[in-house]
Amino acid sequence: FNLSDFGRLEEGASPAQQLDQVYEDQSYDVDGHKVLIREFAYSATNAGTVWGSSFPLCAYISAHKDRFVGKKILELGSATGLVSIYLSKYLGLDVTSSDVPDDEVTENISHNCQLNDVHIPHMPHLWGTDIPPEHQNIYDVVIASDILIYENHYSQLLASMRVLLSRPLSIMIMTYQRKPHREKLFWEMLDEASFSCTMLAPKTWQITLKRGE
Repeated sequence: FNLSDFGRLEEGASPAQQLDQVYEDQSYDVDGHKVLIREFAYSATNAGTVWGSSFPLCAYISAHKDRFVGKKILELGSATGLVSIYLSKYLGLDVTSSDVPDDEVTENISHNCQLNDVHIPHMPHLWGTDIPPEHQNIYDVVIASDILIYENHYSQLLASMRVLLSRPLSIMIMTYQRKPHREKLFWEMLDEASFSCTMLAPKTWQITLKRGE
């Protein structure tokens, strides 16, 4: 399982890898609030852009803020950091961002935090690899949006979820607004791996680890 496997370019597209990076500053309206985000064009991990399911995830958490106040939150697959920034800046929640251990991705999240005048802890993490000890057994809530596009890495994702959700009463909130394709495989694997899943809203789920299994 290599970092380069994420978002692997199609054959014939390699010249793009030789181009200078292209950055673009955007202003996003997130549930009535402005979040400034720098996106970048060329990313082997698809982490340089804002994903559509970020917005319903922010809206759900905002509408149910009482569930998240006083909780330690980890976002898996933060990409540009938009969700974590919104939760920290406008909802005052205790959130840590996370994405692949790639210097460009990590630096871009840090840059976007500076643009929005917030400081957010960050955990570089490649699914299926060891989670740093200081990040184990401390999170009450794991959140994620649009993380099911990498079908080949579902097993690694579930391995990380198992560790992160091992704390008693911990939950995961996930949004996935894309048109279903092979993602049904994830739900089958989720059940086989002893997770429970409940739909909270259209294309928004709560996932927990079955205890005692």
